[in-house]
Amino acid sequence: MNTGFPDEVFDVVWAIESFCYAPDRKYFLTEAYRILKRGGRIIIADGFDARNGPNIEARLMKRFLDGFALQSLALWEGFGELFQEVGFRAFERIDMTEAVKRSSRVMWWRAFLFTLILPFFYLFG
Repeated sequence: MNTGFPDEVFDVVWAIESFCYAPDRKYFLTEAYRILKRGGRIIIADGFDARNGPNIEARLMKRFLDGFALQSLALWEGFGELFQEVGFRAFERIDMTEAVKRSSRVMWWRAFLFTLILPFFYLFG
């Protein structure tokens, strides 16, 4: 996942709904650290799995992940340590769940309703 950029060239690295697709998240962070200037920032705006361990919703989570062609979401637990492991000095987590919850539900319901009517498009299309 080498970007080909020289060391320390960017002030900011943005990962917007893309970190979850990195095949090796530690390597992604290592590469981001390498191309950031001293004092630079990495900003990751993505979905994370805040659950600890297996639960009753595992089947639903699997369907969700499959729908986005994802293997897994990064876990919050241990994420700060992973940042420090690759060289970052500070880590701040800002949980935006409440801010996006309403629009996420609207998107889910629209997708759900569409899946109900989609077969009719194929039949009568």
